[in-house]
Amino acid sequence: MEVSTHPINSISINSAEDLAVTSSMDKKLRVFTLKDSNLRLQYELAGHESEVVKAIFVGGSDMIASADFAGNLFLWTLDNKKYALKQRIKVFEGAITSLTARLGRDVTVFCGCADGKIRAYKLTDTEYGATEIASNEYGVTCLSCNDEHLVSGGMDFKVNLYADSRLVETFADHENRVNDVAVCPSNKFGVFCFASCSDDKSVIIYTKESGGFKKQRIEIGEECYELCFSKTGFVLTVGYGKNSFKAFVPDENGNFTETEVEEIVN
Repeated sequence: MEVSTHPINSISINSAEDLAVTSSMDKKLRVFTLKDSNLRLQYELAGHESEVVKAIFVGGSDMIASADFAGNLFLWTLDNKKYALKQRIKVFEGAITSLTARLGRDVTVFCGCADGKIRAYKLTDTEYGATEIASNEYGVTCLSCNDEHLVSGGMDFKVNLYADSRLVETFADHENRVNDVAVCPSNKFGVFCFASCSDDKSVIIYTKESGGFKKQRIEIGEECYELCFSKTGFVLTVGYGKNSFKAFVPDENGNFTETEVEEIVN
């Protein structure tokens, strides 16, 4: 389905998996319904004056957060079955490069920025409080979080792990820029792990164990660009090369091994 000739920068799916939102180089967001593997355009949202880097659903479907290369964070809310711009926040004078959100008593939206800082906005009904977190030297390239942890990757080849906006540990295992990170969703087994991928053609999976993290390095053979955990957290999909992907699941020892896509069950 083609609704624009401009490249798409990001795709996000809501928790119910019935809506998708895209961000594009044409400065617009587009919301699609998902049904029977088909996409149907529902809304086209304009307002950004610069290329939209990323757009995500915050929680269910009632709010969308989007960010652009001019340092603006837009918050869109569903009103009378249409999305309307609720708030425009000037994050800083520079590019926002990544976006993620955490739910809780208050919603927190994290903006990864080109100046190497993460700017966190706690959203309430009455105010938008901001916190700055020093992160990756030369610029943040990617962010991911779950209910308890935040992970960033950067141009400095490093991956940072945070808890309550406090730096817990820095991992310097990659040999080139980190293109994406993904945090495993909270699960009933209490397993915490996250993954990173890089231009060094590898994926590294970090699993929390007593006394530290077990590291599993998987050589993909081509530059890796995207990571995604399934809802359960036990399927990791890796996008690499030119529109290629692989999927990995943990074995009985907790090591992730490649699996055929048709065998994956969420």
